Amino acid sequence: MHATTGNTTPSRSVLSRLPYWSVVFRHPRIGMAALFTSGSWNLFLAIVMLGYGFWLGLLPLAAAAVLFWAGARVHQITQSQPAASVAGQG
Repeated sequence: MHATTGNTTPSRSVLSRLPYWSVVFRHPRIGMAALFTSGSWNLFLAIVMLGYGFWLGLLPLAAAAVLFWAGARVHQITQSQPAASVAGQG
């Protein structure tokens, strides 16, 4: 059995383990714009498909919900991070 110490690194979220997400967390505005743009497109596609009576329109609707959730989560995570130091500038 291993003794626990107080200096363990926090576990990474599921989103940050995916390959693309390291870029999103480094450049959150670009990543959030991409997520919300693709989510908006999926929402539009779902509305059109459901409007014409295709029940498969529920798939892009679910994908849009996941993309909007991921964008909101990225925003929440990046806003909780401490601001970068401005020491040495000026």
